[in-house]
Amino acid sequence: MMAPLMIAVTTRLVERGFSVLRFNFRGTGNSSGTHGQGVGERLDLDAAIAEAEGTELELCLSGWSFGAGVALNWLGERDRSLPFSGIAPSARSLPDSLPPGPKRIVIGTRDQVVDVDLVREYAEANQIDLVLTPGDHFFHGRGKKIGDLVAQGLE
Repeated sequence: MMAPLMIAVTTRLVERGFSVLRFNFRGTGNSSGTHGQGVGERLDLDAAIAEAEGTELELCLSGWSFGAGVALNWLGERDRSLPFSGIAPSARSLPDSLPPGPKRIVIGTRDQVVDVDLVREYAEANQIDLVLTPGDHFFHGRGKKIGDLVAQGLE
């Protein structure tokens, strides 16, 4: 939640008119609990979605790295057609099928954490808009640009 990229993307989304609920998964930062290997984190996302559904705001999902993977798995398990625009999920743990709806993945051409070729194959197989852009996994100094790319995927 406090990673420079997430702060920059959040700031850019708000500047573009989005309302943003940003949180840490269990066991991360000051959040209580222990890491749930992606399963418990989908329950965290359930709670966040339930909170957001109590507003009159349009819902969409985003995330970075592990968070992007959790969001895609959540969409697949819950069969929810919410717009998704995520940053650099690992293709090794993504769902085999997804509900319809707009989806985008933004990934750096020099990502040192995620296998870009596997992400490309996953995106093609699931009709996800893939945006390859200069940068590594952390997009140092490019948060505003990445925020714009995420926002465009949600608009």
